[in-house]
Amino acid sequence: MRDMYVAGLSTEDPDAFVGGLFLTERGGGSDLNNTVHTRAHDIGDGLVEITGEKWFCSDADADVMVVMARNAPDAPVSLFLVPRRREDGTLNIRVRKLKDKLGTRSCPTGEIEFDRSIGWPLRLQDAGATGLRDAMDVTNACRQGVAMMGLGTARRGLLESAIQTHHWKVKERLLIDLPIIREQLVDLLVDVEAATALGFECNSDRYPTGHGVPRMLIPATKSHLCRLGVSAAAQALELHGGNGYSNDFGLARQLRDAQANPIWEGTEHILALDVLRAIGREGAHHDVLTRIDDALSTAEHHTAGWAVPELHAVQIARNHLARRVTQIAEAGPGAAEANAIRLSQLLCRTVMSALLFEHAARDDTSARSTLIAVRHTRRHLIADASWTDRIAQHLGRELLAHNDIDERSAASAATII
Repeated sequence: MRDMYVAGLSTEDPDAFVGGLFLTERGGGSDLNNTVHTRAHDIGDGLVEITGEKWFCSDADADVMVVMARNAPDAPVSLFLVPRRREDGTLNIRVRKLKDKLGTRSCPTGEIEFDRSIGWPLRLQDAGATGLRDAMDVTNACRQGVAMMGLGTARRGLLESAIQTHHWKVKERLLIDLPIIREQLVDLLVDVEAATALGFECNSDRYPTGHGVPRMLIPATKSHLCRLGVSAAAQALELHGGNGYSNDFGLARQLRDAQANPIWEGTEHILALDVLRAIGREGAHHDVLTRIDDALSTAEHHTAGWAVPELHAVQIARNHLARRVTQIAEAGPGAAEANAIRLSQLLCRTVMSALLFEHAARDDTSARSTLIAVRHTRRHLIADASWTDRIAQHLGRELLAHNDIDERSAASAATII
C-alpha cells in the first residue's frame, strides 16, 4: 500500500493522488524542533501509529499526507507517510474543522487530528536523524511551486491591467495613452519579465543537488515573486476602480488569493534568514556570483552600444552585492539579521538584470529584450535614472504587444533626456 502511494505521488498523472505536507501544530511558526509534539509509535512490520494534531493543513482533502512527528518526546523529528483511508476503506484521520480564510477557499485548509492513524516512515533507516533535513528539502521544493504561483498571479494582474487600459477611456482617451498609466504598466511588464527569468533560473535542471544557485536563490525568489503577485493583483484591481473592488469581476478574489503566497512555506522574514544561512553555512553566494559573472560575460560581447552603460551598472551592482555579502558575513548576528531582507532584495534585483541582459544577448531578432533589461536596470539599480527614461512613452505599446523592435528605434527610445 505504501508503494502504491509513493508511485502515485511521483507520477506525472495529476489525477493519481493529491498529496499534502502537514508540519504545523498549534504552536506554529518555523521552529519545528520545538513545536512538533505529534507522536509516532512503532507497531512492527514497517508501520507506525500517529497520534496528535496538525493546526494548519492546506489540501485538507489530500489522499495521502507527509506528517512530521517524533518517536519519543526527546527524539528528533521524522517524516511519515499517512493515507487518508486505511486499507479497509475506513477513515485514517479526522478533519476537526476547515479554516475560514481570507482567500484560496477552493483549496481547503483544516485542523487535522490523528488518533492512532496508520502510517509509514519515509526513511526506514535512521529516519529520526534526517527528518528535519528531509522536511526542509520538501519545503524548498514547495517554495519553488509557491514562487511560480506568485509569478502566475503577477502575470494575470498584468494581463488584466493591459486589457483594461487598452479598452477603457477617460475623456475620449484610452488609459494606455495617458503617460502616467503607460509608465506604470510598462514598469509592471518589466518586473514580470524579470521575475519570469528569475523563477525559471531557480527551476533550471542545470544545477546539481546542493549547488549554491538554487540554494540561495529559491528563498529569495519565493519572497520576491510572491510579493510581486500581491502588488500586481492590487494594481489590476485599482485600474478597474469600483468594478475591481466588486466580487462580480474576480479581481478581488485574485488579490485575496495572492496574499496567501507570501505566507505559505515561509514569510519574507524566514526566507531572508534562510538566505543568510545559505551564505554562512554553505557559502552559496560564491556560486551565485559566478552565475552573475557568466551572464554578464555572455552579454558583454552581444550588447548594443546604447545599452552598455546599463550593462556596466549591473556589474557595479554585482560588486556591491559581493561587498554586502562579505560585510554581513563578518557582522554580528544582530546586524546581519537587520539587513537580511535588504540583502535578499539586492540579490534578486542584481540577478534579474543580469539574466535579462543574458537573454537579450541571445535574441538577435529584436531589440525588445534589451529594452526590457535597460528599463529594469535603470529602475532598480541606477539611482534617479527612471526620472529621465523615455522608453515607456516612445515604445510602451510595442513592448506590451510583444512586437519586434528595431535597433534604431530602441536606441532612440533609450536615450536619456
